[in-house]
Amino acid sequence: MVLRSDRQTTTRRYGVRQRRLAAAVAGLKGTVRFNAPLKEYTSFRIGGPADVLVEPADVADVRRLVIQTRDQDLPIFVLGGTNLLIRDKGVRGVVISLRKLRTIKEEPDSVLYAEGGVGMPTLIGYAIRRSLAGLEWAARIPRHRGRMCRHERGHEARGNERRVKGRPHRDPGRHRGGMPGGYHSVHLPAGAAAARRRGGCVAPAETGPTIGN
Repeated sequence: MVLRSDRQTTTRRYGVRQRRLAAAVAGLKGTVRFNAPLKEYTSFRIGGPADVLVEPADVADVRRLVIQTRDQDLPIFVLGGTNLLIRDKGVRGVVISLRKLRTIKEEPDSVLYAEGGVGMPTLIGYAIRRSLAGLEWAARIPRHRGRMCRHERGHEARGNERRVKGRPHRDPGRHRGGMPGGYHSVHLPAGAAAARRRGGCVAPAETGPTIGN
């Protein structure tokens, strides 16, 4: 019988966890940092490190990361929001920042497609320059588009719910479609993760109505 000390056991478990983390982020095109401090991602500049912090390069990167992290049975935490507080001990598992996902484009029927890293002021400015209306209610919300979809549904007489046309998500091998939800919540199938958002649901300013009502 081989007896191991507590220190040997802890070291062995740490090594196994590091290998699982490395496997979860293998092959990604975006930025990957291990033991990365998270204080720069919070308004109060406080917070400990993430086991691994990933800034995906695009939606395909997010999809791959979700699949690989699930395969390694590791938790995922998505950063975002101005009221985020992170404890000194940090966050275990894979932490994702969507700051590189900043694509905005106009689709048919006056719908704006915005990825999860787009700030609401940026999205609103984009709509204004194209004489599109419907996002005025969100002017005082500083959060990113992706976090706003989750936290502000039901805000201003359900204004966001009435204007967000859809939030496609990717749950590889299981589900694909819109995400129902209520105030401060979005209901996803078990294990699913949002890879991009398609919303804005604005209409030409001269016509008045909001698409999706």
